[in-house]
Amino acid sequence: MEEEFYTRAQLKAALLCQGIKTTETSQFIYNLEHNSDVVRTGNTGLQLDLGYGINCIAPYNNKHANNSPWTLYSTQDKRYFLTDSVTTNVEVFPMIQEIPKWYNHKLSNGKYVTDYVQLEGDNVLICSISRTCCYFSKNEACRFCCLNNGCAEETEQEYFESVCEAFEHILLNTPQSNQINGKKLTINLTGGNQYTKNKGAERYIKLVQRIREINPEVPIAIEMSPPEDLSLLQLFKNIGVTAIEMNVEFWNDDARKELMPGKSKIPKEYYMDVLTKSVQLFGRGNVGSAIIIGLEDVASSLDGIKALINIGVIPSVIPFKPTAGSFLENADGCNADLIFEVTDYAAKLLAEVNLDPDFGCGCISCMACHLEGDIYKYYKLLQEKIHILEQKEKLN
Repeated sequence: MEEEFYTRAQLKAALLCQGIKTTETSQFIYNLEHNSDVVRTGNTGLQLDLGYGINCIAPYNNKHANNSPWTLYSTQDKRYFLTDSVTTNVEVFPMIQEIPKWYNHKLSNGKYVTDYVQLEGDNVLICSISRTCCYFSKNEACRFCCLNNGCAEETEQEYFESVCEAFEHILLNTPQSNQINGKKLTINLTGGNQYTKNKGAERYIKLVQRIREINPEVPIAIEMSPPEDLSLLQLFKNIGVTAIEMNVEFWNDDARKELMPGKSKIPKEYYMDVLTKSVQLFGRGNVGSAIIIGLEDVASSLDGIKALINIGVIPSVIPFKPTAGSFLENADGCNADLIFEVTDYAAKLLAEVNLDPDFGCGCISCMACHLEGDIYKYYKLLQEKIHILEQKEKLN
């Protein structure tokens, strides 16, 4: 069982990096899962259950994915299979087995709920509190990001009210158990930065308070840059934020400056200081930071992963995927073998210190676009197996 689990994780690595070609079958599933045209920063794709509890959001509907060796087909009895037409033919399942009723609900402005809040993975409601980032205004945008493509018709206040209306409808139409697809519902709030001392982090306050008025229990994670005013961390804790994510993205300082002209002005050392304080406040397993693989030297990425784990932070190990509208839209994506090798390293370290990626909420525990949590489970299974064998030897 362990080896098959490991093999499915390797398949997931390939899908994350290579995507899935467009076919009639794959488009049918995609249309069920996406009823609006919102494109985020690269994670919107075809959502599949690969078996063994492994979920995956495979890049889809872009020129890179259409060069993928992977295709999806269905049989007459409505079973779905994934194949590379050479060595692999694996049965898979749509991740969202039952589309939530709120998916097709239109708000008072005539737009879909999913224009503002999307179901990512099988239980994470993800929402960007803004459709742009300040760094685009001064040509300082992160080179891998396309967030500015989403700015448009609404004012900031109109957008905020639409987000609140969307969450209100979703949460009022979710069972009291807060279950969706058989799992505990969680929320992940993200958004671009602002040229303020706290990088716009205050914008989360009102939205978290509005969500808590409707549902006092649903776990909420927020993604933000480290604020200058660290009392904000305690404020977030007080109003009901469950988890914090501050994404370092890259560890090599030269790569940071080249790939994140604006964001790299926040020193990496300050990230680590605020992440450490966040772990003290929110607890181990409730603080995360993304590391993007494929654009900096591997040794730096490994150093960053180890440094984050050493302070109790869960690294989300993300393969670089070129996204339309970004500066790097024509660049080569991350190699599947590389992302698996680096993630395997991270998972081993996490298992050694019992830092479970599945403990938290939001993107930290979702694992649909990264796989350290999947490989972590594999190593914990091995640890358990070894422990059982040791106990049997003692009895003998």
